[in-house]
Amino acid sequence: MRVDDFLKKIEIGNYEISINSIKMGNPAELLEKLHPIKEDDTLTNQEKIERVRKIINEYME
Repeated sequence: MRVDDFLKKIEIGNYEISINSIKMGNPAELLEKLHPIKEDDTLTNQEKIERVRKIINEYME
């Protein structure tokens, strides 16, 4: 993954995601936090939604 001040990139398999942003954090860190929630079968959908909202809100600050 290559990260500089303006362009953030993440490579996943054959895919590359580029985000042009100055204000937001690293999108790869966001994906790392969200993925375990998606895979956790012990949580209800409502619990997953609440956790995702909290993480997104923190990311957007």
